[in-house]
Amino acid sequence: MPRVKISEVTEMAAQLVQAICAQVSFREDEIEHLCHRLEIDPFQLKELFERALAPAADIPIADEAMPPAWYDNNVQLSRLLLELNEILEFSKNDWQAVLERAELSQTEVVELFQALRNQLIEAAKQYGA
Repeated sequence: MPRVKISEVTEMAAQLVQAICAQVSFREDEIEHLCHRLEIDPFQLKELFERALAPAADIPIADEAMPPAWYDNNVQLSRLLLELNEILEFSKNDWQAVLERAELSQTEVVELFQALRNQLIEAAKQYGA
């Protein structure tokens, strides 16, 4: 398998997920929608949100071979952030607060979303997902 580690894009995605979670409370229908779209159960969704706090905490940095967790983190956090972007609606002030909390500019977020889409396209090509 090719070598893939937690990318800077994934770390930025996790940073933005954290900022979003600090800004909003999720309604039950939003949680159900996320679970359905990501094809996971609520327990796995909770684990994914926890993973956003430390994307590679359980993966040894010295491990050069690509355990499935590297790939899974990159792809799942990308998908999570893209889905959050689809289902959540922010006021201008709320979105500005998210950006400030994540320490990202609007331009960086636009580039981040494009990079996440590209990461998912590459993953689909590479792994036949």
